[in-house]
Amino acid sequence: MWSRLRLDWKRSLATLVAVMFAVTSFVVLTGATVTQRVEVLQSADAAYRSSYDVLVRPSAALTDREEETGRVRPNFLSDTYGGITMEQVAQIEDVPGVEVVAPIAMVGIMWAPVRIPIDLGDEVAASGTQVFRIATTAVSRGGFTMPSQSAYLYVTDRALAPGEVGEMTYPVEQVDGAAAYPCLAPQPQGRDQMVADPFEPAARYWGYCISRQDPKAIFAGELRVSIPVLVAAIDPDAEAELVGLDHTVTSGRYLTAEDQLQFRASEDLGAPFPREDAPVAPALLAEMAAEVDYGLEIDVEELDADSVVPALLAAKNRADQADLIAAAPAARQVTTEWLPMADLQSHLVASTAPNPERGPDNSDEIWTLTIMRPSGVDFTSHTQDTGGLAAEASEPDLNAYFGHGWSSGYDPIPGSVADSAYRQIDVLESEKSTHFGVLAFEMVGTYDPTRTQVGSPLSQVPLETYRTGQVTVADEATATALGQERFLSNLNPADYLMTAPSVLIPLDALGIIDEKYLPRPGAGAVDAGAPISAVRVRVADVTGWDAASRERVRLAAQLIHDQTGLAVDVTIGSALAQQSVTLTQTDGRPDLHLVELWTQKGVTTLVVESVDRKSVLLFGLILLASGLTVATVANVAVAAQRTDLGVLASIGHTPARITGLVLAQQATLGFIAGLAGALLAWPIATLMRIDYAPLRAVAAIPVAIALMLLASIPAALWAARLAPIDLLRPPVRAGRRSAPVSNEAALGWAQLARRPLRLIRAALGVAIAVTALGLLLAIAWSFRGAIVGNLLGDAIALQVRTVDIIAGIVLALLAAIGVAMTLSFGALEDAPDWAVLTAIGWTPQRISRAILTQGAAIGIFGATLGAIAAIAFAVIFTEATLNDLAIPIALVALGAIALSTVASTIPAATIRRLPPARVLAGR
Repeated sequence: MWSRLRLDWKRSLATLVAVMFAVTSFVVLTGATVTQRVEVLQSADAAYRSSYDVLVRPSAALTDREEETGRVRPNFLSDTYGGITMEQVAQIEDVPGVEVVAPIAMVGIMWAPVRIPIDLGDEVAASGTQVFRIATTAVSRGGFTMPSQSAYLYVTDRALAPGEVGEMTYPVEQVDGAAAYPCLAPQPQGRDQMVADPFEPAARYWGYCISRQDPKAIFAGELRVSIPVLVAAIDPDAEAELVGLDHTVTSGRYLTAEDQLQFRASEDLGAPFPREDAPVAPALLAEMAAEVDYGLEIDVEELDADSVVPALLAAKNRADQADLIAAAPAARQVTTEWLPMADLQSHLVASTAPNPERGPDNSDEIWTLTIMRPSGVDFTSHTQDTGGLAAEASEPDLNAYFGHGWSSGYDPIPGSVADSAYRQIDVLESEKSTHFGVLAFEMVGTYDPTRTQVGSPLSQVPLETYRTGQVTVADEATATALGQERFLSNLNPADYLMTAPSVLIPLDALGIIDEKYLPRPGAGAVDAGAPISAVRVRVADVTGWDAASRERVRLAAQLIHDQTGLAVDVTIGSALAQQSVTLTQTDGRPDLHLVELWTQKGVTTLVVESVDRKSVLLFGLILLASGLTVATVANVAVAAQRTDLGVLASIGHTPARITGLVLAQQATLGFIAGLAGALLAWPIATLMRIDYAPLRAVAAIPVAIALMLLASIPAALWAARLAPIDLLRPPVRAGRRSAPVSNEAALGWAQLARRPLRLIRAALGVAIAVTALGLLLAIAWSFRGAIVGNLLGDAIALQVRTVDIIAGIVLALLAAIGVAMTLSFGALEDAPDWAVLTAIGWTPQRISRAILTQGAAIGIFGATLGAIAAIAFAVIFTEATLNDLAIPIALVALGAIALSTVASTIPAATIRRLPPARVLAGR
């Protein structure tokens, strides 16, 4: 046996290398599969949990779309006003295994007033009457503009004294012995006296009159702007435990269990409308507001005093004065400034945050007379993209903002309220809110929402209590329309995107919106019996993505549902997923195509199950491909020894001895190759940082020996049964005389037809390659299709792609080895035939073309069989369909045909190098 291995060392070496590569590939790729699964499970375990495990909502809050897709839209709580009773919250707290119960109640939106001083001291002359116009334009959403709250500054040398106009007091100036009112702002007595449009000058302009005779005079105008802030009621202790809210306080103090609703006279709150029992709620104010696409362009101009002042003093009402100021031509430009939203928020914080040094005229309360409640967005249709949503814009209902502005009946609202509306606005207000009904929110501290603990960014659940949803553009046209890559709020309460709450009050102060303070029974009536919008629950003893932890969460969710009857969602294992949304716009502007991050429930479970299924399939595929390669190489190696076995038979070796010799030779090669492959796999696995299991490597050795023996037995037994003279003959198919051939292609096919076993063996190698690579594509496609579309799944899909690529390359190399071995041994077997053709005048080029034809024919036959097998197995064992895999597997089949053709160049080159005389002499 050893002498035969030495004498036929080239063939033995080729067999050994092929088997060694197959064993190494098996050990390395299975180790990579194990490592891949461990890494995926580690990623899933790290991202499995956000700040809470179970979300409890009113049954009516669960939409049909959510039930169908398993996705929860961001900011879903911002337009959910109640539906859960305090008794139900208590029932949830009594559920065994519950660790933290954090109820939250959305109160609604109020206007927070911001006053911005415009210092003009350097522009005021030493004497004479001057009028400065401070005009502002709101800018948002890629250049959408609308006039905003403005002012004018009237400076005079004459004295100014208080004077009454009706029930109001305004500065009076004596001009030629008569009283003049340069800064009127009469308070209307009802809606019928209000202006019709909040963007009319009468609603926008506010006058400031200053006399140079006043020693304390500050020559400055003031812009009055209102910022919409969302108010939410929380349990301070639960939020501290759930997200560490108590550690986010930046000034003042945190809310405590002692903070409750208080009552004061409204005069003490700086409100213009007296009320002895005005409710005051302690509150936290967000120091850092969400990024907003809004700003003010401020133009300060000095007007021509000679033409403006006489008309201003002669005006009989506020509307006439405002119209005059707005239309007057400018004498000179003083300055132009840009005031972004960040500065507006800074002004709000500076004027309301707790400050012991603040004077009595600058309180730390925000008072309001109305609460607005925007509705949810109505997704009216699907876009053409799969799963895409569309929201139709409507013209804004400006009457919703008719409130309590001192001069017009309108609050100093931002200009963006005139932009596209995607929500309806309900308003809570008292019947006589122009004179009564003050609600106050006293800021006891400020907090930074970005410091809350939200868990892994891959598995966030809806946390709009502290974070605003992320929306990006989906195409260049939208980016151009918006002027940026992101879609941000524009301070419009009816906008598509709702910002996170900026004011947090304790649940014990939720009575501030009781009907006795907002008694109007119309739109947005308060359900005092069920004020809670949602309850977030954390389950105890949840340590990771293990079966016990998952069962604890599932059991707690089931008990909550059974005891309360509310809608319960298990949020553990959720992840953010991209959702395409198309927004129409008013005024003929183009649609906006956006991508929003929604929460996909159950992602981690899906990912873990998918990776387990993929690991099993990939492990089996690697074992199959490696084993079939070993078997093919062994079978070809034995078949190539036909002539040698015939010689042994002719000199007296019995069939049993021949069979034993062949099997011993193959077992020896299998042992050496298996041992070498197992050893070679160790440094490769170490270099690639993948799992190397010694037991799996050792087990590969007997498997390689067994495969070698199993593949060799048929050929050995077949050779042993033949007579010596038959073993010395070429293994051609007997039959009628072959027809003459006229070209190289016909000759190549004729040669294959005469040796059907070679065709089958070679085609089997190609079929193995196509089947293996086709199945790998199906496994990868099925796995990726099952998990992508969310941040966790996308991250893991990228994480496992490297192993898929390595597996594809190795499987292709295994197939190439099998094809090359089959064609090379066959070419040596056919060498005498090619030598005869050379002797009778065929050129080497014609012989090469005939051999290439054989390679192409083998490739076509094998690729066809492999493609059929790959599609069949893929449909059976994966979730892929024929439509999904038809083109990829067709490309694999074409590549296999090309591979087979290229592999045939090796025997063609070998034949060209063999001297015909020596080959014929050997025969």
